Amino acid sequence: TGGHGGTAVQPLETLTINVVDDDGCLSGYGASGMATPNNMTTCTLTSATATNFEKSCTYQFPSGTAVTVLAQPATGSRFDGPPPLDCGNGIDPTGDCVTASCSCTFTITASRTVNIYLCRTS
Repeated sequence: TGGHGGTAVQPLETLTINVVDDDGCLSGYGASGMATPNNMTTCTLTSATATNFEKSCTYQFPSGTAVTVLAQPATGSRFDGPPPLDCGNGIDPTGDCVTASCSCTFTITASRTVNIYLCRTS
């Protein structure tokens, strides 16, 4: 029905991942969070300080792509919050969202932000 040849180009949607030391836990440890949507480049925050407490990374996916964001604290770090992982749009994270890995999966159809909150373990 209608049109000849070629396929429609899907619009790209932007996913922003913020890895945040949100309680001023600060320096002296590695507050690292890894977020790997569809095996793309990891977003990592290390050695948080008063002026370096958030790492923001952006990724682009064709609209309608199923995306998984996996968050893992580095050694010496733990999830903070609540929530430890804010998937947005009322989606609850799954997994061990205290000390191990925590994830959320969704179909991206518009720009979206996922926040990962971390602190040191001691």
